[in-house]
Amino acid sequence: MKKLITPLLLAFIALMPNLKLQAQDDAPPAAWQSLWGMRDMNTCRCMYFRDEQNGWAAGRNIIMHTSDGGKTWEKQFDGEGRILAIYFKNDKDGFAGGESNLYIVTHDGGKTWKANYSMFQSAKFTKIFFTDAMHGYMLSTGSVYRSTDGGATWKDMGPKKPDEHSTEDFTGLAFTDAKHGILVGGEELMYATSDGGATWTQNTKDYFSGPRRHYHSLGFINATTGWISCSKGSEEDAGIDCLYTNDGGATWTPKKCFNGYQITGFSFHGNCGSCHYDMNDHTIMVTTDAGATWTEQTVCEGRENKVFGSDIFSATSGFAGVNEDYYFHIYVPKK
Repeated sequence: MKKLITPLLLAFIALMPNLKLQAQDDAPPAAWQSLWGMRDMNTCRCMYFRDEQNGWAAGRNIIMHTSDGGKTWEKQFDGEGRILAIYFKNDKDGFAGGESNLYIVTHDGGKTWKANYSMFQSAKFTKIFFTDAMHGYMLSTGSVYRSTDGGATWKDMGPKKPDEHSTEDFTGLAFTDAKHGILVGGEELMYATSDGGATWTQNTKDYFSGPRRHYHSLGFINATTGWISCSKGSEEDAGIDCLYTNDGGATWTPKKCFNGYQITGFSFHGNCGSCHYDMNDHTIMVTTDAGATWTEQTVCEGRENKVFGSDIFSATSGFAGVNEDYYFHIYVPKK
């Protein structure tokens, strides 16, 4: 027996450094550093990275692009309008939207952009994504638009609010597959669809004690696991900052995942994800274990520095966009 145990122990000891290294790889970034910066009168409001090399940042009258992991950036759009959302479904076809029906598209990787305002009425777009090559969704503060032809045309498919005079905005939209989606908004508005957005059913369940809360953002890291961030509540449930689901949105549980902060801007790549504070502070929340734990990360210092977006790929690979007065910065994890 002794001769059998000794080789096993030696083999286990030999593996220990590799096990430790793997744990370090799964940990959140230890710290952040500025990689690139540019002075510009226009501030950025959103960002989107297709992979660890190719990304876009956009905002008031501007779209920037990098193809070398954020080391250098070029202007691709310098026009009129405040862009709030940008998305590329492949290397060529991209979409951006924002205030006052702003909707622009590119089919050459961003070299040229074409505007089309006539398709919408009183729209303010805050999110754009596709579930496959043909089916896309754009979230407006007042509705949901769906495309079934790859983004060539869009149709208003949003649910009607309980009060047609409601001023509460829709704030979050996500699909767990091509058919099943969740839509949330202020005053605990929550809707679900099981037919790709053709019809919506309202969820009227009250999850909190005290006054009704505002839902700020919605994100799914995979088909089952997702979060709805919410505003602070009464003393009875003041520590709760989100609703959590592990069954694709069939049921939701109040939880504390984000240190009690109101967060927005979920972004996920595999088991890694991030979000930033609703008030655009200096910090972000990061997960590298599919949302089992979230860690607060300080990206930058200085009262004027504000994080507007982030994309995390691993403990050593990711990007955070920061506005500082009239400066645009990209931060990356320190190696």
